[in-house]
Formats: sequence, structure tokens, C-alpha cells
Amino acid sequence: MGVPEPPPENRPPSLHGLSRRRGVLLLSALLTLLALLPAGCRRPSKGIRLALNDWPGYEYFRLAQQQGFLDRSRLDLRLLNYSDQAAQVRAFLEGRADAVAITSVDAVQICARRPDRCPVLVFVIDESHGGDRLLAPQAVERMAQLVGRPIGVEDSALAVYLLHRAFQLHGLPPPSPTLERHVPPAQVSEALRSGAIAAVLTYPPLANRLQETEGLRSLFSSRDLPGEILDVLAVDPAVLRQRPEAMRALIDGWRLARHWEASAGDSARLAMARRLALSPEDLQLAQQGLLYPGLQEQWQLLRPGPSSHRRDLERIRRELVRMGRIPQATPLPTLDARFVFSPLPPAMEPRTAAAALPRS
Repeated sequence: MGVPEPPPENRPPSLHGLSRRRGVLLLSALLTLLALLPAGCRRPSKGIRLALNDWPGYEYFRLAQQQGFLDRSRLDLRLLNYSDQAAQVRAFLEGRADAVAITSVDAVQICARRPDRCPVLVFVIDESHGGDRLLAPQAVERMAQLVGRPIGVEDSALAVYLLHRAFQLHGLPPPSPTLERHVPPAQVSEALRSGAIAAVLTYPPLANRLQETEGLRSLFSSRDLPGEILDVLAVDPAVLRQRPEAMRALIDGWRLARHWEASAGDSARLAMARRLALSPEDLQLAQQGLLYPGLQEQWQLLRPGPSSHRRDLERIRRELVRMGRIPQATPLPTLDARFVFSPLPPAMEPRTAAAALPRS
């Protein structure tokens, strides 16, 4: 005859029940501790969404991803490709991108539209030295022939800025906004032939194709504005505060990709040309319209205090205010040179890498 069981209220808790209750309490305590930990003690996020378009200087970010030059322990990169800079800017303004490869002019425009996301410029990708061009048929021999005539431009702050600077340099009144025509790239040739536009302000690869197929002449280019039109890596200040190492890894990857292109020769250039839908010859022509600052020049442009690019940004703001494009109180992008002299990780550095990239 068995021993009678005690009533339920006098029964000791089962080992299974104790184990489950202890697990719940332990999990709850761990979650509470994690919530109380300062942000610096948690594993930092390494995700970066970078908006870019088809421009030779930006292509090194893609090469870095394709060739494995990005340190995945520090960076999880998502590239967002757009057809033009206006779409890139919208992505950044709407919070769909953490960083954007754009011109300094577009960066100032972002500060006007979203002062809370006024970006930090952490890297100078290249200087447009003839890449951006105002093209017209051979019958148009002088800038003065364009006064009062419609001109095709991209829907971006840079396009309007360059157009005004082109007329300004020639002592001509800037075109009225009513004469600006936003023509899709695929329709530019037809718009020129029909007379819907008298000229077009554009850049490679479209500029190269138009000069080759339509026989257009260049009346003005960014070569006429030395040091003024820079392509930069612009970052949301909040993202930069949270993920500085991810940004360092992104810049390291760009540098490694450019080193690799210099050492790999034709195979690298062929890969870039294929991605940009250009012939290797056209890519070479496009690259001739760009200058890539060396590390010392990067420092001079981005260093703390008065710098050459700070003066450029102030001039850009003055011009955009004069054009009625931004308010006078628009803040300027912050400059941050902390990543300029970052040593490349030894395990990732190509054998052919030099201590600094020369300006080329």
C-alpha cells in the first residue's frame, strides 16, 4: 500500500517548475541589464546605406564591395544606385540613405532643406576638372548665343549652380528658371535636334556619348572653376556618431579599390567600363576630367578650422542665396578629417599600395 500524497497546497515545487521559473527570471534580469547598459558598451551597428549614381569616382565603392576590400567585421554596406543626383538627395532627405556620394553644392542644398540632417563631409572623392560640361551644337559658337534660349539641365542644385556660374564667368545675365528644361537623358539628343533645347549641361557618360554621336562642342566645363566642384562622401551626423568605424572601413575600401585599379590595369578598367556602360576609351576620357586628391590635399580640404573647402562652401552658399535657391540662414556642412590618415589594415593592404594616393 503506497504512501498517500500530500494535498496540493503542501506539495514542494517540482524541479521542472523551478527550472522554468528561474529561466524566466534570469532572462528578465538579462534584458533589464542590457537596457541599462550605456550605448558605448553594446555591440555597435555597422550597417551603412550609401546612395550613389553612375559616376567614375563613385565606382570605387562598388569595386571595393565586389573585390572584397570592405572589412565586414566593421562594415555592412548596402549600395543604393540612382539614375541621378536629385534622386540620391531625396533618398538622403527622406532617411532612406545614411550617406550619399554627391557634390558639395548638393550637400549645401541638403542643409537648406533639412538642417537637422546637414551632413558631415568625411572624404573628398574627386574634383570635377572638365567632367561637367555645357554642350551645344556646332552652330552655337559663343555663350552669348544662349542668352534667352532654353537649356537642358538635370534636376539638381549642382546643375543650376554650374549654369549660373557659366554665364557669370562670361559676363552674361544668368538664365531665368523658366528657361531650364529637365530633359530625361534618353531624350536629350532628340530635344537638341528639334530645337526644344539649345544646349545641355551634363556629365559622363552622357556627355561623352553626346559629343561622339551629335558632334556637340563644349562651351564651358568645370575645368573653368578650379577647386570649386568636389564630389564628397556626405554622412548623416547621427549615423557618424554611432558608426565611426563603419565609415572608416568604407573609406578604407574606396582607397583599396583605387590602389587595385592602378595595379590590376586593363582588367580593372574593363570591369568599371562595363558597369558604367562605357567603352574603355570613353571611361579613360571621363577619368581625364577628374582629379583625385592625395592624402595631404584631403587634409588641407577637410582639416579643422579655416580650410580651402570651407571657403568654397561659403562661396557656394552665397551663390545659391543670390540665385534664390536657399535661405540666407542655411547652415554649412561640417568638415571632418579624422579618416584621412587612417592606416589601411595590414591584412587587406594590397602589395602594390603606396603610402598615399597621388593626385591624378
